[in-house]
Amino acid sequence: HLSHLAEERPAQGEVLARRAFGEAQLAPTLVMGDLNDPGPAGWLDELLATFVDASPGPHSPHTFPTSSPERRIDYLLASTSAGVWQSAHVPCDPETLAASDHLPVIATFRVE
Repeated sequence: HLSHLAEERPAQGEVLARRAFGEAQLAPTLVMGDLNDPGPAGWLDELLATFVDASPGPHSPHTFPTSSPERRIDYLLASTSAGVWQSAHVPCDPETLAASDHLPVIATFRVE
């Protein structure tokens, strides 16, 4: 979970990216969480270029805020050696809306 403060996110994002790239060199790696940045940000662009996104593309579902989702700040990413995302979706049922200020991302991942 990266900071909600815009001035703190670049440094945190760069640390996350360096660590994720390092881990991915050693073993299959998943990076998941609230990155709190709708992008584009240099470090986020690097992660998205290197890791496989569970919800790729320009029409990836928005996850924040739950009352009226207008941005995507929650990500599920995998190194290419980790496996394959088979599906991903963002549910918007009433029970989900009451659980958090973010909508969840539910995905199926197959280890290869």
